[in-house]
Amino acid sequence: MKNRILCLLALLVLIVPFKVDAVLCTSKAYGNLKSKAYNAQVSWELKFDANHQAYFEVTVFNLDKDIILIFNDVDYEPAEGSKVVIPNMLEGGRTYEFKFYGGYDSACVEEYLYSKKLEIPKYNYYSEKDACIEYEEFPLCGKYYSGDIPSDEYFNEQLQAYIDSLKPAPKPEEPEEELGLFESFIKFYTEHLIFTVPITAVLVLVVVVFVIRKTIRKKNRVKLDLKEFDI
Repeated sequence: MKNRILCLLALLVLIVPFKVDAVLCTSKAYGNLKSKAYNAQVSWELKFDANHQAYFEVTVFNLDKDIILIFNDVDYEPAEGSKVVIPNMLEGGRTYEFKFYGGYDSACVEEYLYSKKLEIPKYNYYSEKDACIEYEEFPLCGKYYSGDIPSDEYFNEQLQAYIDSLKPAPKPEEPEEELGLFESFIKFYTEHLIFTVPITAVLVLVVVVFVIRKTIRKKNRVKLDLKEFDI
């Protein structure tokens, strides 16, 4: 009889704690934990190792003490305040998922609460080129350009095409208007003043001399006529 009583007491000791935990994880307690999980913020930071290889460090902020984070099958608790730093050197150009569960001291131990996805961009080593200092607006110079740059030759070709596109397009030649005889003469005259002005001066001088000589001759003729008339 005593053995039976002892067995029953042992069973009660083993069973009661689980029943109490199950009762404590009410829908209200679960909802409160889920709200705390929603408040967690995940961010990334670009870093470089000793060989100048880019990697990303992820930090989880505002993580409540009753919440645990599970990433890559490893659980993390907020050891320093409400912050957790993921020690993995994460690769860029990928999307990572972070899962939140009820903490070990919470009412809902290891109960799934919430998942948050974080997209980390790919670091573009071509952004470090000297040409990108002058042409930082060039898409392939973007620090987190997501496209593929297969080779240096491809990058240089695309950069040159971008530089050429910045040059102003040549203005189309306007068709020349058809000029009349007088307009053509004026245009020729004004475009060749170094020749036309001296020629014009000579012509004017010739005309003046001709007029003067003709006037003098006419006067001489009149005088001769008058002399003959007097005789």
